[in-house]
Amino acid sequence: MPNSHSALSKKCVIGSSLLDNFGVFASEKIEKDEVIAIWGGKIYAEKDMVNLAKKYPKMLLNPFGVYWGYYMGPIRPQDPIEDSERFNHSCSPNAGIKGQIILVARRDIAVGEEICFDYETAETSGIGLMFVCKCNSITCRKNIDGTAWKNPEFIAKNKEYLSWYLEQKLKFSAE
Repeated sequence: MPNSHSALSKKCVIGSSLLDNFGVFASEKIEKDEVIAIWGGKIYAEKDMVNLAKKYPKMLLNPFGVYWGYYMGPIRPQDPIEDSERFNHSCSPNAGIKGQIILVARRDIAVGEEICFDYETAETSGIGLMFVCKCNSITCRKNIDGTAWKNPEFIAKNKEYLSWYLEQKLKFSAE
């Protein structure tokens, strides 16, 4: 994509998903800890993101919290959603966040398997993050609303795959 602001592994393809209209799937085996995507974009203050969403509703589809009151979004709000932004949520993810903008495999991912990450390992505020989960996993939390970070069990399960921002939020809330 000429105006791409992110990178998606060549081992990924977009396909029809049971979780949502589209999803990202492995076209080749992906090894545990292998980089799947690196996200980029423009940083927006929350109020700017909300205001832009009035004209470009997709701005609230994939907000990515990077610090209190700040989000990463597309460089140009009018651009179409990139393939690297089509990952769906799962409460039993096979991919996870490393650092702030990198998505890696939490385990080996087989050819044809949909690649999902837990949105609440990267987002905490609730802007654009309130929906009923359809992952149907045995650990499904049903209502995804940006508050899972307050649950010690959730943190323990995802401790290696929390965004830097979420790690900071946990650190400051413990003080």
